[in-house]
Amino acid sequence: MRYDPRHLVQFATIIEEGSFSLAAERLGTTQPALSNMVKVLEARAGLDLLARRRRPVTPTPLGAELARMGQGVRSLIHEAERTTDDVRRGQVGVIRVAAPSFFCEFVLSEMVTDFWESHPKASFDIQTGYQPELYELVAGNEVDMAFGPIQSDHPNRQLEMQLLLTLEHGVICRAGHPLLAQEEVSVSDLREASWITHATRSTLFQTMQAALAGMGISGISNALRCSSASALIELLKTTDCLSILPPVVILPLIRSGALVRLNFPGTLPGIPFGLITHRHAKLTPLENAFLAHADAGLKKMAAFIEGG
Repeated sequence: MRYDPRHLVQFATIIEEGSFSLAAERLGTTQPALSNMVKVLEARAGLDLLARRRRPVTPTPLGAELARMGQGVRSLIHEAERTTDDVRRGQVGVIRVAAPSFFCEFVLSEMVTDFWESHPKASFDIQTGYQPELYELVAGNEVDMAFGPIQSDHPNRQLEMQLLLTLEHGVICRAGHPLLAQEEVSVSDLREASWITHATRSTLFQTMQAALAGMGISGISNALRCSSASALIELLKTTDCLSILPPVVILPLIRSGALVRLNFPGTLPGIPFGLITHRHAKLTPLENAFLAHADAGLKKMAAFIEGG
């Protein structure tokens, strides 16, 4: 035997109203149609579902149990409708996103916290990786989007890249660093300083090497290589080491005064930074809402750095 879920919902309404006519009005149907529906249910059950000749309509024990199940079906339908409506309005869902370690720890985490204020039902699945890994995660549909350095001529045509901003870089040091007391920092000062470099697979490593070479610094002394974003930041905050980073990705630390951008006569390279998505993927309303939030946040951060 198989029950039609719609019939169970209708039967529950009859029991709740205690009347075929009132139930028909509530359901937008007719009393004869409900009477026929009850006959179908009783035929399938092989038992009476209503106590005969009683007013209001009274269920048998089996009828009461089926009415309870009908209420459960109706609740599930209402929940499905609410969920669908929330998804359509961009209020609920899972956002799978990837980004480099620094961006995740110091920018993305703040963006997610702010986004939750207006979208408390949103869930996040966050992964980290270097540029090649970000591209692989998107191409393999393991994430829906990634934030990172973009390469317009990348050979994988499954990927789409949207420029959000150019990440300008700076020489970063701790507050109170001896070089901050100098009127002007020279290339010689930078050459003699101790540096913390990035993991060789990181775009930051390539950018730092190009920046140092551009300043005429071919070999840095006492270099410490660090692949952990947290460890690198702690070393910068507690030692006199220098490093090259985009101030935007450590903005909370810049704002707090824990880290400072060192002024010196020279220009460091910027890298195009943006959104990476799969060419055939269609972002959900929630993902589009988060993307707009992230884009606005990045531009606001960049404006703060430029103004500072």
